[in-house]
Amino acid sequence: MRAIDLDTTDRSGIWTFRPLRHKNLHRGKDRVIYLGPGAQEVVRPFLRDRPVDAYLFSPAEAECERRAAVHAARKTPHSCGNKPGSNRVETPRKKAGEHYEPASYYKAIQTACDAAFPPPQHLLPQELPDSRRETEAEFVERLMPAEKAELAAWRRAHRWHLRCDRLGPSGNADQHIGERRYGAAGHSRRGLL
Repeated sequence: MRAIDLDTTDRSGIWTFRPLRHKNLHRGKDRVIYLGPGAQEVVRPFLRDRPVDAYLFSPAEAECERRAAVHAARKTPHSCGNKPGSNRVETPRKKAGEHYEPASYYKAIQTACDAAFPPPQHLLPQELPDSRRETEAEFVERLMPAEKAELAAWRRAHRWHLRCDRLGPSGNADQHIGERRYGAAGHSRRGLL
C-alpha cells in the first residue's frame, strides 16, 4: 500500500485503496478496499514523513525498529558483549525488502495459525535426549505416512489461506462461505450453497 494509491477525499470519512495488482486484474475487475476510522488510525502514522510513492509498510524499517527495541531492552552493559552490528552476517542470504509480498503475508498467517491451533502432541517436533528440539528434517523423517497424512489434514482444517475470507465454525473455510458472504467480499460468484 502506498499513499498515492489511497483516496482520502471521500466526504463520508471512508478511505479507499485500489491496489495496482490483485488476483482478478487479468479478468478486468477492479479491487477496492474500504478503510474505516479504525483502519485509518492504524495507517495515518505511516503516512507522515514518507514520499507518496513509497510503500507504507516496509520489512526493512520493521527490522530496524525490532533491532533498536532489542538493543534498548538489553541487560548487558554496553561496554560488554556484542556492539550493535558486530555479530551480523555481512552478506545475508535474504535481506528485508522494500515492501511486503503476498508470500510474506501467507507465511505470517500460517505461523500464526500454527501458534493458535497447535496440532496434537504426537504431530509436533519432539525434545531429543541431548535436550535439543528435532530439526524439520528429523521431524519429517520420524513421521510415518499415516502421521504425515494426519498432520496435512490437521493443517487443512486449522489454517486460514489468503484467498479465504474467514474460517467457519468447523475451521474449514470452504464449507461455510455462502452467497451473501461472497457478495459482501466483492466476489461475483453466486449460487454456492
